[in-house]
Amino acid sequence: MRTGRNELCPCGSGKKYKKCCRGKGSQVTDDFLSELKSQLADREFADIQDAETFIGQQVQQHQSGGLDDFFGLSPEQMHLMLYRPFDSPEIATFPKVLDHEPKAAILLLVSRMMSYMGTKSVRLNKKENLPLRLCHELTEAYMGREMYERSNIDAWLKDEDQFPILSQFRWTMNFAGFLDIKKTTIRLTPDFFALYQRSGFREIYPRLFHTYCEEYNWAADEWDPEYKIIQQAVPFHLYLYKRFGNQWRNPEEYFSFFQRAFPQTVALEGGSEQTLANVYRERVCDRWSYLFGIVEFREEGETRIRASSLLDQLVHFSPQIKKLLK
Repeated sequence: MRTGRNELCPCGSGKKYKKCCRGKGSQVTDDFLSELKSQLADREFADIQDAETFIGQQVQQHQSGGLDDFFGLSPEQMHLMLYRPFDSPEIATFPKVLDHEPKAAILLLVSRMMSYMGTKSVRLNKKENLPLRLCHELTEAYMGREMYERSNIDAWLKDEDQFPILSQFRWTMNFAGFLDIKKTTIRLTPDFFALYQRSGFREIYPRLFHTYCEEYNWAADEWDPEYKIIQQAVPFHLYLYKRFGNQWRNPEEYFSFFQRAFPQTVALEGGSEQTLANVYRERVCDRWSYLFGIVEFREEGETRIRASSLLDQLVHFSPQIKKLLK
């Protein structure tokens, strides 16, 4: 997610950022142009350079202002969220060590793997996937015993590939440096145990979070369009949870917020609006948000979610962003 010349503008125009919301081809509204013409008519300038300076200042002020479609964020702030998500203190900071021991589904998986493997290596199966017994133990930890038994997974789960969260978890742990995977064996690394002994899951969780967001490809196990913007927009998802997550809401509401901010996603990457809605729900709500304990789920006829207390530990928004959250 590094910045570069090919970055698309977050306004959804499909144009490159430097030629859209902050460059010479800047996108400005008709209302702004009308207001600017009025200001120019009522103002006297010493020379053409003075006029150009005034116009430049007004355009810059307009572009740095918040947009309703971005829920108060400016194009510049949204650009930083998309292209420098973890390296923009003017937007947010992400502590490397949490203040309190976190609770999240991914840590249930880590705990079950620790119990199963200890400090020893275990053999992978013939497909070089996790052993079947470990697959079942991890699935039970993820789903909860009651749902696991009700789903009768024992009868049909024969390999890691049949339950996508298992491979997502395995490779996230590996990319984070917590697993040593050979051709026939797998084990937890000394680095993992060193961090665990030093700070429990308070340091392990942030590394897993960053790894899942920055290195694991959320679209790796799906046939649908990649929709890279969904994964790029991690800070924006967190911003929405912080702004609207104090109440129980249907996940579709958050999709409508996302679609309002990025209306050109389907046009740029293909598929359909329903496909995008399904992909958003699966990747953002059902996997990422649940896996990392960012939201709580409630099932009462339909699914409802709200931000968890872990959100405030995970991300610290800057004073400028906090003003928008009030």
